Amino acid sequence: GGGLFGDLFGGFKPKPAADAEAAVAETESEVSEVLGDMVGLEKRISKQQELIAVQSTTIMRLKSEGADPATLEKEQRTLEKMRVGLQGLLRVFSFSQVEAKTTMVKAATAMQTVADEAGVDSSPLTGFMNALFGKKA
Repeated sequence: GGGLFGDLFGGFKPKPAADAEAAVAETESEVSEVLGDMVGLEKRISKQQELIAVQSTTIMRLKSEGADPATLEKEQRTLEKMRVGLQGLLRVFSFSQVEAKTTMVKAATAMQTVADEAGVDSSPLTGFMNALFGKKA
């Protein structure tokens, strides 16, 4: 309960160890998913860059062969569409990097909570987080 605002803002309470362990398992899954998405995006970006290079070469070849202006214009438009597509992929990839970092901070924080609640020294984890993110998450 707690009404609308209690439900909205009630999620920021410390969680018991069992909940924290479930959160660790959930964030491990999220990290795998986000990183898998990023690998797929990297492959798509690479493929798009290859296609742009091929298209640029095609345009240069057509120019050297004296192709008609209509054909050149059509190929140029195709190249522009490819470049726009690449920019879109790069924006998505950039967003994915932020999402991955956020997910990793969430996972590390959940692991730290579990360690602290279990009475285990979490300073190695804190050191790891500092090395990754520059400060405690």
